[in-house]
Amino acid sequence: MPSPHISLDAIRALASEKTFARGMAYFHEGAVGTIDEDGDTISATVTGTHPYHVELTNCDGELDYDCTCPVGEDGEFCKHAVALGLAWLENGGEEVFHADESKTPKKKRVSKSDMLRKYLGKHRISIRNSERFFRHIV
Repeated sequence: MPSPHISLDAIRALASEKTFARGMAYFHEGAVGTIDEDGDTISATVTGTHPYHVELTNCDGELDYDCTCPVGEDGEFCKHAVALGLAWLENGGEEVFHADESKTPKKKRVSKSDMLRKYLGKHRISIRNSERFFRHIV
């Protein structure tokens, strides 16, 4: 059962509207790894552009947070913390979203190989030629 210090209202209060929306997208995309619970702290790896370690803690009745991403390291409540909080609430059986909120369009992630193909195509370099080029480099 979810701890009273982590609630949808608490997460919304800490996150900007944009951060909440991006965290919700990560949550819907399944970016949150296995959630570990240790006393008043939950933690998980949330994978976006890179994998980041996120912790949410009950600190004297207040929700405290920590994330290894650049935004989290600046002390801000980041999209990774939002995603972890939402995943934990859902795992506890709490209805996290109303039906109309869960239909938010998802941003498609672009893989590194897709970015490389786009770059090569933009510069009119064929994939076949680039493969020969990269073999010589490596």
